[in-house]
Amino acid sequence: FRLSFPDWDCLTLSPSAGWERGGSVTIPCYYDQKHKHHVKYWCRGRDWYSCSILARSDSNQPAGKVSISDDHTHLVFNVTMRNLQETDSDTYWCAVEIHGAADDGVYLQLIVMEGELLY
Repeated sequence: FRLSFPDWDCLTLSPSAGWERGGSVTIPCYYDQKHKHHVKYWCRGRDWYSCSILARSDSNQPAGKVSISDDHTHLVFNVTMRNLQETDSDTYWCAVEIHGAADDGVYLQLIVMEGELLY
């Protein structure tokens, strides 16, 4: 099973990277062909088994804080988070619902910074 992000596991959004508070980000989550028609979801929380589901691909989503769009052609679901604030900094999970087995997911650490990055 190949659920993955691009080549990063930490995403830092800061003014020095051209990002502004209140902005948005779209995160691609890639999956295998065999999970093309499975439900995908976006979850927040450090621990996989206790994270809170913020959006699912099988539910109607208003244009709110988080939305998911599943691109079956390219085997990727895109998660868009809007109006980001520093309080949105946390661990997030791209996940696929697996029938008859444990769901699978991969995590990303999202860091939202209001000020400049300090080195």
